[in-house]
Amino acid sequence: MTSPRYDWPVHLAILAILGGIRFSWQMPMSVCMGMTLPECLGLASAIVVIAGLTLTTARGLWLARRSRNAVRALSLTPIPPALRGAIDRTGTISTLCLADTTATAFCSGFLRPRIRVTTGLVERLSPTELDAVLLHEAEHARRRDPLRRLVFRSLADAGFLFPLLAWWAAHEQEQSELRADRAAVAAVGARPVAAALLALDTPAHLAGAAGFEGAGAARVAQLLGDDHTPQPPSLPMCLVSLTNVTILVSLAMCVGQDALAHL
Repeated sequence: MTSPRYDWPVHLAILAILGGIRFSWQMPMSVCMGMTLPECLGLASAIVVIAGLTLTTARGLWLARRSRNAVRALSLTPIPPALRGAIDRTGTISTLCLADTTATAFCSGFLRPRIRVTTGLVERLSPTELDAVLLHEAEHARRRDPLRRLVFRSLADAGFLFPLLAWWAAHEQEQSELRADRAAVAAVGARPVAAALLALDTPAHLAGAAGFEGAGAARVAQLLGDDHTPQPPSLPMCLVSLTNVTILVSLAMCVGQDALAHL
């Protein structure tokens, strides 16, 4: 897995700003003594969770709309005989063909996932390789991976102060690609899957879409039978995430206490 790239100076600057706000915001002792520690922590945690869910939902709705508009802008074309044969062999009836010379395939749709394959891909792959692509994407559709990726992406974007969320989203995406490859390999073998992976172009990503070309290095290792150990999160990533959680909860305690003091 390729680790997500972070602008650490920006993260550290935000951390310093949040820390400065927290340490400059001192509540009166009378307010602090009016609540027990469990009550303070409970209120602060509720504020952080509600704010996080609100931001995640807003980000998810925006990404979903952008993805839907991008998919609607793609041009459909009648399914060519080669693709029709692959659909019949694999049973992937929810497959559409796009009029595009780029060789790519992806699964999109959050409630009813559908496989989309370009004419460029159909012309480039052999029948068995085309079967491998459809089986791979069918596994994404079966597991509703487009919806899963939308959730992970929304969490990572909304929680940009916590690098662990971005690492988790990347890890889950890699694992979903490996699972889809295993499903295809079980049906047609490793060689067609590897050949299809090498033949595909890399398109612009749609938010939430599960494309065939993702997580290339890990997939090649799996197809070759090599051991692949997922890359763990780095120590700075963990420390920054933990510190930001602590500061935000502490700030939320101040907000909650201040609000109660003015009731």
